[in-house]
Amino acid sequence: MYITNTIQAKGTRLAKPVLCLGLMCLAFLTGLNRVAEYRNHWSDVIAGFLVGISIAVFLVVCVVNNFKGRQPENEHTHMETLAHTPMISIPRVESPLEKNHITAFAEVT
Repeated sequence: MYITNTIQAKGTRLAKPVLCLGLMCLAFLTGLNRVAEYRNHWSDVIAGFLVGISIAVFLVVCVVNNFKGRQPENEHTHMETLAHTPMISIPRVESPLEKNHITAFAEVT
């Protein structure tokens, strides 16, 4: 998550997920190796994974956003105007029944 949020470079669309997945696999394999060599108990390794994940989530949610650059003024006002516009503008099409309801009623009677 940290790598995905902080690295802003061209051509990293595939490199960032591959790097993240590689580091997670390396951590997982290290945990399996620790249990296989009887250096740690499996519950200790799982607890370590959970502590590491919770610290990573905290850092990404609370800390990394503080170090991001501020938006220039013109981008900020542009984003505010986009927030108030609808995502899709569907034109209103009047139904033939609504359009001629008086004449249709007169023809029936």
